[in-house]
Amino acid sequence: MSIPDHQRKTGVGYEIRICRSSCRHSLVNEENLENEIEKIIIDSGISDIARNKPMGHLSHNRFKVSFSFCPNACTEPQIKDFGVIARALPYYSEGCTSCMMCENVCAENAVYVDDFPVFDMERCVGCGDCWKNCPTGAISVDPAYDVLIGGKLGRRPRFARQVARKESLDEVIDILKLVLEFLVKRNRARIPENMDELMDEIHKYS
Repeated sequence: MSIPDHQRKTGVGYEIRICRSSCRHSLVNEENLENEIEKIIIDSGISDIARNKPMGHLSHNRFKVSFSFCPNACTEPQIKDFGVIARALPYYSEGCTSCMMCENVCAENAVYVDDFPVFDMERCVGCGDCWKNCPTGAISVDPAYDVLIGGKLGRRPRFARQVARKESLDEVIDILKLVLEFLVKRNRARIPENMDELMDEIHKYS
């Protein structure tokens, strides 16, 4: 029997989907992140809003959160109220032997070796395969977390909008708290159609 590549947890007014750190593609090792996110959501008071709204318990009325630990984005952050995509942005450090392994494993054709690896960051998606497969450790990476908000399905579907790229999960959590505070103050459980005011709040933080 196959093991799911992500975990899903639902409660009153919210839904959380988070990748498993054990997935071979995972760039993040945060086993307790799901519980941390759930506590933040519950403490925000958004569940109380859902309880007081007609049909607030239904799926399309839940605040949906998704954390994807690699660019494959199996947890579908592009269609969630709050989504995160982890990336590993590569750069050359030292010790290349021109073995070409990075070129061979890159599915995006985003690296070529000219005495040392040269990266095309317009093509690179930050999957980390070159870094993981380099036999000499000549490639290093900077962690990055893309924060997306406002995605949804239903009658009026839309893709989430990227609002920030952060270097740490702590910074991402701060934005999540800001978004929840914004919604609770306005007695809402979902991201509104017009996101301009929320975007302004996020940009002030960033």
